[in-house]
Amino acid sequence: MLQNMSRKLVLYILVAVAIAGIWFFSTGFGSARSEWRVAPYLQFGTDSSMVVMWENHNETSGFVRFSQSEMGADYPALDRVVHSNGTRMLHEVVLTGLEPNTKYFWSAVSVTADGDTLASEPSTFRTTAGESSAFAFVLYGDSQSNPDTWGRVAELGWLERPNFALLAGDLVGTGGNINHWLEEFFPPAHVLMERVPLYTA
Repeated sequence: MLQNMSRKLVLYILVAVAIAGIWFFSTGFGSARSEWRVAPYLQFGTDSSMVVMWENHNETSGFVRFSQSEMGADYPALDRVVHSNGTRMLHEVVLTGLEPNTKYFWSAVSVTADGDTLASEPSTFRTTAGESSAFAFVLYGDSQSNPDTWGRVAELGWLERPNFALLAGDLVGTGGNINHWLEEFFPPAHVLMERVPLYTA
């Protein structure tokens, strides 16, 4: 009987250790989580620059690889690199020296203290056109509290291939609730925001 009790006790301890280990790593205390908190997106595009932003669950170093689109290339070169400043959770990288009205490929990369990397799939953007050139944009309103619809209209907007997008608001139901941003705003619109800057009111 004592032997059976000892076996049960060992089994309970093993289960408890396994549960603790899962919690330890899933909360980010064991190592950097291999996913984005906010996936990389574009901001503040001009005819010669573009801003790339993203957020991790842990502090990391980061950089953006990018290159001009080349006709006939099987894969983007991504041979230019701009680094984020220091280690941080929220990254903001400014790409400068770009050509006007030109398509670029880009990918954001985060690197943990242990050397683990997390890289976004290559995406594209186009710098703004000159003052005398035609351009297109999409205008959205009231994305709050309806992530499914927000995701559908964001995707439909991208299908029009705009140069940029405007969102008049409301953006989320409660601005002070971080989950509204992380669950209802950024993920549904990623298909748009990784390709064109979205300006909000």
